[in-house]
Amino acid sequence: MRQATDNEPLSDPSIFFDLMVGPVRMAVLNTALELDITGLLDDGKPLEDVAEALGVTADTANLGYFLDATSAMGFTEKQNGGYRRSEERRVGKECRS
Repeated sequence: MRQATDNEPLSDPSIFFDLMVGPVRMAVLNTALELDITGLLDDGKPLEDVAEALGVTADTANLGYFLDATSAMGFTEKQNGGYRRSEERRVGKECRS
């Protein structure tokens, strides 16, 4: 494999993006596991119901951002303003060793 020189860019700069977002993805995964998000969303729930189940009484915007991140990563699916677990990438208590 040929190495890039000082004046030549890397052939695939996406590796830097992966390195930057890796810790964020891991934090989302850890939090999803701790909260058993997919177990909570077995039957699908709107954001307000998820907040109530988790005991979130303040502004739910950050919870919405978190659930959107789990959707972007494929752990949940966002449909009609609600969230449900993804059948393809289920994470939860049953995944822990």
